[in-house]
Amino acid sequence: MSTPARILVVEDEPNVGRTLTERLTAEGHSIEWAHNAGEALNASAGPPFDLALLDVGLPDQSGF
Repeated sequence: MSTPARILVVEDEPNVGRTLTERLTAEGHSIEWAHNAGEALNASAGPPFDLALLDVGLPDQSGF
């Protein structure tokens, strides 16, 4: 069995963010959901993530 990943989901659309969070959590991963780029930058100041899933069309900054 693989080790659960710590994943940052950056998504401003509630239905998409909720679905990603629920499904990844169900697979055993630790998820932090940021609703915009500002929240994502704050979250990234803490312990490192194994993976970040970024929405490219965020309201406050590009996900690129």
